[in-house]
Amino acid sequence: MKKSRNFGKKLLLVAIFSSTAEAKNFGGHIFVSTGESDNAEKTIVDPVSERQDSYELGLSGEYDNSFLSTSIDYSGTDNRFAENSQRDQRYLEGESMLRLGSPTDPMDIEFNHSRKTLLSSPDEIDITNNQDEREILSATPRIKKHISDADLLVVSADFSDINFLESDINDSERQTAILAWNRSSSKISQFNVQLQHADVKFPSSENANYTYTAAVVTYAIELRKLEYTVAAGYNRSERETQGSFGKPTYTLSVGYNSGFNSFLLMGSQAITDSSYGGGNIRGVNQNPTSDGRFRVDQIQRRNAELSWTNKFLCIRCTMRMSLHQSNDDYVVLHDEIRQQGGRVDFPYNFCTQSSLTLGYGVSEHKFAGTLTGRDYQLDSASIQYRYLFNSGMSVRLFADKENRESDSGARTYDETFIGAALGYYF
Repeated sequence: MKKSRNFGKKLLLVAIFSSTAEAKNFGGHIFVSTGESDNAEKTIVDPVSERQDSYELGLSGEYDNSFLSTSIDYSGTDNRFAENSQRDQRYLEGESMLRLGSPTDPMDIEFNHSRKTLLSSPDEIDITNNQDEREILSATPRIKKHISDADLLVVSADFSDINFLESDINDSERQTAILAWNRSSSKISQFNVQLQHADVKFPSSENANYTYTAAVVTYAIELRKLEYTVAAGYNRSERETQGSFGKPTYTLSVGYNSGFNSFLLMGSQAITDSSYGGGNIRGVNQNPTSDGRFRVDQIQRRNAELSWTNKFLCIRCTMRMSLHQSNDDYVVLHDEIRQQGGRVDFPYNFCTQSSLTLGYGVSEHKFAGTLTGRDYQLDSASIQYRYLFNSGMSVRLFADKENRESDSGARTYDETFIGAALGYYF
C-alpha cells in the first residue's frame, strides 16, 4: 500500500477526532440493501439474474473554535455479488478538512483529503471491474497580510499527492505557489487577483511532467436573492519535449433563490490533466465518468452545469432538474471526450415520514481519437418509496431501469434492478 494512503487514513482520523470532540451537526447513517438484477453482467447476450447486496456506513460533521476548523463527510460501501458477476468491492467516498489557525490569523495551514470512484475506461460499462478510486491529499500553508482595512495579500503554497488505487499510471505530485490580492469593495462584493505557478510530476510517466501558470481576476457579489462570481484570465501548460499550450480561462457561477424557485448556473474553461481532473468536486452529473482518467496528458476542459429546484407545483412536492455538458480535449494525444445529459427527480411527500420519488436521466457520450466508434447513450429511470420512523430507522423499496445503446454492440444492454433497504440515521 502506498505511503500517501497511510497518510490519508491518519488525516481522516485526526478530522474525525476533532469533529466528534465537540461536534456541530454531527451524524451519520447505516444502510443494508439487497436486490435482484435481471442482467447482472450488463450484457446483450445471455443475461444472468443475480442477488446483489450492499452495506453502507456514512459519517459527517463539523467543528470550529478559535484555533482550528474541521469537517468530515464520508460514505463507505461494501458491494457483494451472489453469482460473482462482478468482483466484490469496497469503496470510500467523501472528503475531510482540517485547518489550524483562524481566517483572521496572519498564518494558517489547511489539510484536505478526498476520495472518489471513477470509471477506469470511459467507454466501458459501469461495473466494479471497470472502477478505480482517486485519492487526493493536500497541505496548504498560508501567510496573510492586511495592507488596509479592505485589502488583503495572501501568499500560499499547495503540496498535493494524487493516487489511484488500481493503477499508478495517472498518479501525480504537484507543488503550487499562489500570490493573491483580495479587496472587499463593499459588504456584498469582493475583488480578487491571483497569480499561480505549479510543477506537476507523474512518477510513472516522466515525459508527461509539466509546469502550469495562470493569472486570473475574480469579481463576486452576494445580494438577497442573487449571487454570482465571474473570473477571467489566462492559463498555460508547458512540457520540455512537447512545448507549451495556452488558452483563456474563465469561471462563471450564478445562483438565484426566490423561495419557491432556485437556480444555479456554472460554467468554466481551464487546463487540467488526466490525474487531477475536476479535483473530486461534486457536480450535478450523477452518471459514471472517468473524469479525465484516460491515458496521461493535459486536458483543455470546458464544463457547464445548470440546476433548478421548484417548490411551486404543489405543497407536498418538489421538482429538481439539472443539465450538464463537458468537453475534454487532450492536448498532446488529440483524444476528445464529450458528455452531455440531464436528469429530473420528482419527490412527493405523503407526510413528513413517507415519500415517493420518481427519477429519469439521460446522457450521451461521444469519443474521437483512440476511442472512435464507441459512442453510447445511457438512459435510467427509478422509483423509490421511503418510510422514516421516529426512532431514526428507515425502510426503502426501489426499482431501477437502465438502457444503454452503444455503437459497439457488446456494450449495449438493458437491466432492471428491484430491491429493498433498511437504514438507520443517527
